[in-house]
Parts: sequence; C-alpha cells; structure tokens
Amino acid sequence: MAIKRHNTIKSEGAMSSMTDLVFLLLIFFVILSTMASTGIEVKVPKGKNQNNVPSDNVIVAIKKENETTRVYVNDREFTYVNRNTSEINAAKLTEAIAENMGEDHVVELKAAEDVAYIWPAQVIDVVKQNKWTIVLIYRTN
Repeated sequence: MAIKRHNTIKSEGAMSSMTDLVFLLLIFFVILSTMASTGIEVKVPKGKNQNNVPSDNVIVAIKKENETTRVYVNDREFTYVNRNTSEINAAKLTEAIAENMGEDHVVELKAAEDVAYIWPAQVIDVVKQNKWTIVLIYRTN
C-alpha cells in the first residue's frame, strides 16, 4: 500500500494583496497628474529700438489707419495699391524697394497685428521673386 501525501504546496498568490497594490498605484498616479503643471508660460522677448544704428535696409511698413490699409516704403506712402481688391502693384513695389536698396539687399517688413495676411504675403512674394533677404519685425516697443 502506497502512502499518499495530503499536504500539497499551493503555488497561487493572494489576489487581494495584488489588487491593493494596483489600487494604491492608481491613486498615486492620479494625485501626481493633478499636481503636475500643464504647461510652461513663455514670454517672448521684446526687441530694443536701435534707432541710432544706421541701416541700408529698406523698411516696408503696413499699417491700418481708419479701416484703410496703408503701405509705406521707408516712411513714404506707397500709392500703387488697389484697396478694393487688396492688391499691391508688384512691379511698382519692386521699383520702390530697389531705388532705396542698400548693398545688403535686406528688406524689413513691419506689419500691424490687425492687417489682413494678404498684405504682408504680397510683399514677401515680391522680395522672394527678387531674391532679396527679408526680415520680419513683429513686435516693437
């Protein structure tokens, strides 16, 4: 007659301790996610006005005055503009920029925030067609 062992070792883990551990980890990550910052506020630096530095750059300014968009080339109003269709005469703008152009072939574009995008886009097209360099100035003091 063979002797049978009645004491067998169970290899099961207790599920209650594992569920407690998962629940504690869940609480830990929920608390951490609410305490974490959602983003970092970044302030864009403002440029300093350096009016005393002489420049050969041509400045094209686009301003909105009394619901009318005006284009200036080196502080002189550029009048070859069709305000009904929002079109700038590209050939005349090329001439106006070229006669004021320095050796560096740099055009500074200053556009007001309330100006429609079509106006600066046309100036950028003229500058790119002539293979000049453009500098966009978006914030001044």
